[in-house]
Amino acid sequence: MQNALYTSATIVELLPMCVGSPIYKITLSPHSPLQHWSAGQFIMLDFGSSHLCSFARPFSIASIGSSTVTLYIHIRGKETKHLRTLSRGDVLHMWGPLGNSFSPPTKETLLIAGGIGIAPFVTYTNQYRTPLTFLFGHRIDEENYPLNECSTMTTCRTFHDNNSSSLQVFLDEIRATMLQYKQGQVLACGPLPLLRYIRNLAIELDIYAELSLEETMFCGVGACLGCVCKTTDSYSDSRYSDSYVQSCTAGPIFVAHNILI
Repeated sequence: MQNALYTSATIVELLPMCVGSPIYKITLSPHSPLQHWSAGQFIMLDFGSSHLCSFARPFSIASIGSSTVTLYIHIRGKETKHLRTLSRGDVLHMWGPLGNSFSPPTKETLLIAGGIGIAPFVTYTNQYRTPLTFLFGHRIDEENYPLNECSTMTTCRTFHDNNSSSLQVFLDEIRATMLQYKQGQVLACGPLPLLRYIRNLAIELDIYAELSLEETMFCGVGACLGCVCKTTDSYSDSRYSDSYVQSCTAGPIFVAHNILI
């Protein structure tokens, strides 16, 4: 189990990314400072709703300042919908940073994200500030996403995959671009179908890839067994003796060849 920092945090900013956007930018001021974090890690956030089955939810860290942490949250289920009832000055509970992180760009690195999977790459591009290529697919308009928060050293190509033909264009571009990284690495975050496609490509093309799994998590520290992931024979971790591991403690970042999704 990780040594997660449990703390309260005050909302200092809570705004939709644009008018009517289902994606909100939330900046929190933790009452205890967050330390020792890296791109790909996440925090658990408890919205404090009154629902009978109220759970915390995991969110990738988009940035951590000297006294703040910023997240991008897509309003979907009952818990995240509660976000719309909150405002500046409200206090939430959080714990983290949790999980492992993406490998640094010590070799040529390609970033791939779908939708809100962009969040950890805001951190990554600014943490390392080196030339990177980023393929980003999105179903709602581009203005809903924090593309302008990524480092200016990153070359970003966007794909509005809102129908089957435009989605295929995005997938074809992923394949063609990954072929250029056979000696490098591919880092990906997004919905499971996208990660499954990238995982299968990485195995087919024999390319090193890391995937951030967006599994359902309720505790974030390995206590609830709600985020298990099946591994392959190539996976090796002394903490686990069987073929299933917890995404929150063994991940959320996994080498593509080591998991079955």
